Order: sequence, then C-alpha cells, then structure tokens
Amino acid sequence: MNPLTSHDLSRFRTGEEAVFRRVVEDYSPRLLAFVRPFAADLDDAHDLLQEMWHRAYEKRRSFSGSGSLLGWLYAVCRTVCLASAERRTARGGLAAGSPLARMLRQRSTRETAEMLGCAEGTVKATLHHALKKLQISTEVWVS
Repeated sequence: MNPLTSHDLSRFRTGEEAVFRRVVEDYSPRLLAFVRPFAADLDDAHDLLQEMWHRAYEKRRSFSGSGSLLGWLYAVCRTVCLASAERRTARGGLAAGSPLARMLRQRSTRETAEMLGCAEGTVKATLHHALKKLQISTEVWVS
C-alpha cells in the first residue's frame, strides 16, 4: 500500500473512480476487521463495509485532508456501525439490555452492570474478551 499524495487525496475528494477504487482496495481489510464485531456474521460484516463505502463516497468532500484518511474512514465506519446497531436494537435483533447495546450507548461499567443485573466484574470481563477478539482480528489485517 503506497501512501496517498496530497494530489491523490484531492482526486479522492472529487470522486475520481481510479483513486476511490485504490482507497477501497487498500483500506477494506482493516475496515472489515473493524466492522466484524458489530456484525452477526461475515456476510453481515461485508454488508456493513459496503454501506460504509457508500457513505464514504457520499461524504468524501467532507474529508478536509488535515488528518489521516484512515482516521476519517474509521469515523465513517463507526457511524455506520452504530447506526446499524441502533436499527438492530429497534428491530429486536440486538437486545436492548445486551452488553454491546449498552457499550454502544457509552454507559459506565457500573450503569451497565446495574441495568443487566450482574456484577461490574462480569461487564468488565465481557468487554475485555470482546476487545481482545477485536485486537486479534485487527492484527491479522494490519500485519
């Protein structure tokens, strides 16, 4: 993966197909690892990733170029993943009382434990295991 030049980033913002395709090819593995914990299965993860790229294309002009493109893409990805989780919660696919739903709503560990009726240590352990899985899956794509 060759770094993008400022000229490439400018062409990205204008929506030039060749540059956008290159960005998709270069960054998709990392972003797939990012969305995977938010998805029910690998097919769902690919759907989230596709939705993220659609959103990134729509919002490409909002990338100022002052930060890293990867950071901006992660932000777009996070927005898509949170919206998906909210939709799933509304449909009943992600229980409103599940640890993931509480984590996404940024509740404290204590608040989450109280809502779930379990010990704070249980919430911490659950989050620790989920973050460890995310770290492992991310390392595969980063290295």
